[in-house]
Amino acid sequence: MNLPNKITVSRLAAVPIFAAALLLYGSTGEAAYYWAALAVFFLAVISDGLDGYLARSRNQQTRLGTLLDPLADKILLDTGLVILALGVGSLYRIPAWFVLVVVVRDLILLGLAIRCYPRWVRGEVRIRPNAWGKTSAVLVMAIVIWVLIHPSGPPPVPTRIALFLAAILTSAAGCSYLRDVRNPAPSR
Repeated sequence: MNLPNKITVSRLAAVPIFAAALLLYGSTGEAAYYWAALAVFFLAVISDGLDGYLARSRNQQTRLGTLLDPLADKILLDTGLVILALGVGSLYRIPAWFVLVVVVRDLILLGLAIRCYPRWVRGEVRIRPNAWGKTSAVLVMAIVIWVLIHPSGPPPVPTRIALFLAAILTSAAGCSYLRDVRNPAPSR
């Protein structure tokens, strides 16, 4: 397993630590748990950019990485969104409608990925990340960080704008991936 894949696996391993710290903060109010959750999430976000950069710059892109990287992102983001929507201490509650947009899109994409997996294994298709998906993922990551760095509640107007923009981009990304599944680029 190469370094980029190890970084991706570490991001997956960070998810339960992030979730536990966030939930413990919510139940105890201990600041140490809050700071731990913020630090783990921030490092996981940094690792997302780092593993991709290393894989491309070192020509270490692997089939395992193309499966694990988006899965790690979705598990990290969906976990954070669901916990923040359920309510954690005094932290801002992310609206349920927004969580539904992101999680439903991710579940649809997961179903499509499972459906396309046999063709992907045979090398018949290659579905790659695109600008819509990357932009929406970065914006959702930024929203979670935005909520976490404002423990007493983020400013409402920029938060609402960011949520609506992220919902639109998430939906556009989902539609573009659906289009790509219907008309996939041939593998080279």
